[in-house]
Amino acid sequence: MKIEQDDLRIGLTMAVLRRARKGAGSRLLGDQLDRAQTIYLHDLVGSCIPGFWMEAPLLGTPGFDFHVYYDRDDLQLGDQFAPGNGYGYQPLFDWFWHTETGGVGLGLAHDLRADPDGAPAVYVNTNHRPLDDNAGFFQAAGHPELASAAEALIGRLPEDYRTWYLGVFGNRAGTPARIGSFLPERARQVCASDPRLFARELADVGFNACSDAMLQQLHELANVPLDWEVQFDVYGDGHVGDTLSISLCLPLAQTTRFADFFANDGLGGQAMHVMEGWGIADDRWTLIPQACFARVIRLPGYLDGHLLHCHPSFLKAKWIAGEAQPAKVYLQCSARPAGRTTSVTSST
Repeated sequence: MKIEQDDLRIGLTMAVLRRARKGAGSRLLGDQLDRAQTIYLHDLVGSCIPGFWMEAPLLGTPGFDFHVYYDRDDLQLGDQFAPGNGYGYQPLFDWFWHTETGGVGLGLAHDLRADPDGAPAVYVNTNHRPLDDNAGFFQAAGHPELASAAEALIGRLPEDYRTWYLGVFGNRAGTPARIGSFLPERARQVCASDPRLFARELADVGFNACSDAMLQQLHELANVPLDWEVQFDVYGDGHVGDTLSISLCLPLAQTTRFADFFANDGLGGQAMHVMEGWGIADDRWTLIPQACFARVIRLPGYLDGHLLHCHPSFLKAKWIAGEAQPAKVYLQCSARPAGRTTSVTSST
C-alpha cells in the first residue's frame, strides 16, 4: 500500500514537472527532472502529497532548485521517513508535531543546481502563526547556536515587518539562519522616494552592505507597485551577512491571466524589464507564463482525478556585497485530489 501511495505521489509530481517544462522548455527549467524525482522520493513522509516549488534562475545556466513543502494539515502525529530518507530531519518533524503548536508548515530546500547530492536547507513557515518558541526550531534542526542570533535580528526588525519563515542553511558556508519577512507598503514607498532612508532601515537591522549601485537599483524596483519580501542571513556570532534578497510578491488570483501579467505593460513585465536592464535577467522571463497552468488529470490505474497547479509566486532580486546577482522566479506547484470527475485531461 505504501509503495502504491509513493507511486501516486511521484506520478503526480512528475506530471506537474513535465507539464511545466513542456510549456517553458529547457531554456527556463533545464533538464533536472530525473534528479528532482529522486530527491522528492527521499523527502516523502507520511501519506500526503506535499507541495513543492521550483526556483529558476533568469540568467545563466537554466535549471531550478527544488523545495518540498508540507502544510501542518498534511502531517500526522507519528509520521516517519522511510529508513535512509529524510536527510536526518526526522527530529525536526517530530518536534513540529510533538512539541510545537505554532507554525503552519515545514519545507526542505535543495540546491539542485549547485549541489544536487547535498543535504537540504530547512525552514518553518510561521505566516500568521508564530512559533511558541523560535529556539525550538533551531534546536530541532540541529543548530541551536543560531537561536540567539536569529532572535536578536528579529528583535531589531521594525514593528511593521511581518516575519513569515525561519530557515537553517546547513548546506551553506558558515551555516546561516535565514529570516524572511513581508515588508509594509510604507517601506517600498520610502525606497521609491529616497533609497538612502531604506538603507538606514536595513542598517538598523544589521545589514550594512548597500552600494550606491544597489541603492539606485532598489529605487528603480520600488517604483513597480508590487509588495516586497526581504530575506536576511544571520550567523551564529550574531553578524548579518552581506547577502540581501528582495522578492516581489505576485498577486496572481485564479482569474489573472499570466500572459497579461507578464506583458510589457503588466506589473510582472515592468519588474522584469527593470531587472533585465541591470543585466541580471535575459528574455527567458517571457517563458514564465508558458510554465504555468491548472488542469485536472487522471493517472492510469486511478479512478479519481487530481488538480495539478503551477503558478509564479515571487520574482527575486538579490545582492551580494552590493552587487546584483541573477534574478529568479519561484514557481509554486501542487497536486491535490479533485474527486470523481468525468472530464479529465491525460497527463503529459
